Amino acid sequence: VSNLRSKVSRHAIKTLGDLFKALRRNMDQEVEEISRVLLHKIGDSNDFIREESDKSLGVMVEYVSASKVLSALITGGISHRNSSVRKCAAKHLLTVVEQLRAEKLLSGPRESTDAFLRTLIKLMHDAQQDTRFYGRRMFSLVMTHPKFEQQMERLIPSHDLRELITTVKQKEVSDSVSDVPSARSQRPLQRSSVVRAQESPESDQSPNRLGEMESAPQESPVPRRQPVRAAEVTEQLKELTQLLTAKEYQNKMDGVTLLLEHCKNNVKFVTSNINQCPHNCATRSAPIAMTTVCLFVTDNLWLLQPLAGRVRFLSGRAMSDVTERLSGLVSSVYHRKPQAVERHVLPVLWYFLSNITGNGVLPGRNGNFKDVVAKLTKTLYKAMGSSLEEYACGQSQHAVKMLADILGTN
Repeated sequence: VSNLRSKVSRHAIKTLGDLFKALRRNMDQEVEEISRVLLHKIGDSNDFIREESDKSLGVMVEYVSASKVLSALITGGISHRNSSVRKCAAKHLLTVVEQLRAEKLLSGPRESTDAFLRTLIKLMHDAQQDTRFYGRRMFSLVMTHPKFEQQMERLIPSHDLRELITTVKQKEVSDSVSDVPSARSQRPLQRSSVVRAQESPESDQSPNRLGEMESAPQESPVPRRQPVRAAEVTEQLKELTQLLTAKEYQNKMDGVTLLLEHCKNNVKFVTSNINQCPHNCATRSAPIAMTTVCLFVTDNLWLLQPLAGRVRFLSGRAMSDVTERLSGLVSSVYHRKPQAVERHVLPVLWYFLSNITGNGVLPGRNGNFKDVVAKLTKTLYKAMGSSLEEYACGQSQHAVKMLADILGTN
């Protein structure tokens, strides 16, 4: 399975599925290790490896003891750092919960019951929308059991439990067939199959075939949902902002991880929303985090001109943040493109040095910029050396004096 040749790995994964199907419960002892390996492959970059791993996990869930699979999925997938792995584990865990039913799940040993209930709570607060969907489905399957509230109150306060129950009941109304994550993931394949059917000569001769395809159960999500797209984007943006502005460190890291996924897989979502700067300090860390991630996933040279051109129109903390990031860009870009730094960043420095007062205040701007201007000046001096002072000769006397004060060359 771990072979570097993708074809070998794919055949090995398929073989594991065949073994589960043939040996059934005789594979119980191997479930935990194999499920861990297969779940890890869900995060692979190759589509066919992910699909084959998902199929083998589905076979495992169908033919192996449900209690063994339950424990293996909770241990190997629910706490995984990769959101795709967590989503896959939650999807198959839902199938196991449907098999075992609430009575068996809540009547087992206290340790295993508590582990399962903690898993439900974790899934319902996951950063991934589809994972939360599966968590709500599992929660709704067991919350009607008489022992459920008693068991849950051992783990969370009663008011938190009531909020979870209310949330699940409200979401049940909006969760329709077209919102099922598995259906959403199948849409491109289904749409392409419909197009092929329309383009083929046979479809022209038998128009009923297309109607049958559209009326089949697996084709129900095909109708376009264009009006909902805006709502989905808003929900994703809200989810991302909540994670990036959370107080808990782990939630912030989940937010950065989710943002990185958007940067890699949905660049348009990031670029179209990165300029929606908040108007209060409580949420200012969201655009800062987004800009920081862009510094990692984008060529820094591309960011030099937009940030440098925007500084003069900002104020307060926004001006400080952008100026500080310009200092970082100078360090990484100057050795490659010194002309770009001199063209775009030097005018920013002269603007600051010509207008800033000795105590770090810019007339008409909120905040103190002494530290960030000093950092930018010293970074440029470290990169350019004495040529920075030569460029300063053509500036105002105040700018030359401020430069000398910061560099200590008076």
